[in-house]
Amino acid sequence: MKILLMLVMLVCSAVDSYADGSALPFNLKHYGNYKAMINDNRIEGAVSVRTALAGKHVYALGAIKNAEGEITVYDDTVWLSYGKDGLNKAIHDIPEGEEAMLLVTAEVKTWKEVTIPLDMDESALYQFILKQADIAGLDTKKAFPFVIEGGIKDLTWHVIKGVSDGKTENRGHHGHASSEYGSLEKHAELVADVDAILVGFYSADSQGVFTHPGESWHSHVIFTDNKKAGHVEKFGVRNAAVLKFPML
Repeated sequence: MKILLMLVMLVCSAVDSYADGSALPFNLKHYGNYKAMINDNRIEGAVSVRTALAGKHVYALGAIKNAEGEITVYDDTVWLSYGKDGLNKAIHDIPEGEEAMLLVTAEVKTWKEVTIPLDMDESALYQFILKQADIAGLDTKKAFPFVIEGGIKDLTWHVIKGVSDGKTENRGHHGHASSEYGSLEKHAELVADVDAILVGFYSADSQGVFTHPGESWHSHVIFTDNKKAGHVEKFGVRNAAVLKFPML
């Protein structure tokens, strides 16, 4: 019975259609659940990383099982950042049997590019993204991926490295304070200015699934030295950075 229940949960964790039966755009799929991670300590593997990334032109982000690290994917190239290795190392080969406790994926072959006209903080940028997505014809009531390439400022990012007592803290992936539930441990860094790539996902209708509860955005950073990547806590952008949307 326990095995059957786990199989049902894994099947149900990958959502590839809306409630009305229409397909998600960009073959967007997600596995695991932020709320379940936080409220029910569900940090075990929800999907095989290799299986979930088996498509073409895949972009993805998430976290490795048991909060062991971060997963970032840009056009099929994988960055696995394990907390045990610190901030300055990521690998591109997926170990046999590796699993994700949380993962969102999309397949995008062609992107529409928009030049960001001035420096923006995170709040202004999100409004700009939604406006430009609407102009591009995307349904902003539904989830979509995006990419930013170029100058990033005021970046705070991290790589998770597990939980202090085997339980997630009630502020989840972004959490860092102690509580009666224990705390999520991480390596974190603040970077004033850097050329980088951000892979992000927006979701207005499923907060708390592949975005943090109460939030509509989830982003990871890839540094252009190709050696490190991780979860974005806060950032801004510089003038002339390039914003990319999926081409419909």
